[in-house]
Amino acid sequence: MIKYALLMVEDHILIADLLEAGLTKAGFEVSVAHGGAEALEQIDADAAHFDALVTDIALGNGPNGWEVGHRARGRFPGIPVVYASFGNERQWPVEGVEGSLYVGKPYQASQIVSAVASLLDTIGWSEARPM
Repeated sequence: MIKYALLMVEDHILIADLLEAGLTKAGFEVSVAHGGAEALEQIDADAAHFDALVTDIALGNGPNGWEVGHRARGRFPGIPVVYASFGNERQWPVEGVEGSLYVGKPYQASQIVSAVASLLDTIGWSEARPM
């Protein structure tokens, strides 16, 4: 069985829990960061571990999702990035990393799963870890 490792960044605990459950059910190995600083720490510690990134944009104090996306791409070029947020779609073409997707809140976990799967398929990701 192939399983993809995904970093999910969401500062609202309830949303994080629901999305983590949906992504795990879909077969992803999910690491959760509850803020931008925590996400950057995980990326800097082990960026090559992650096959994809899903991040909210408004993450409270500290780095925002745009910064998280750019750091992930800087450490691991080509990593699929999905921004999942409310009210930032107009900024996405300028602030988001190239080739990323934006899913507006409210969303269903299945929409995030589809977005990540689409990006993984588009780039022909072959570095998934066998589980």
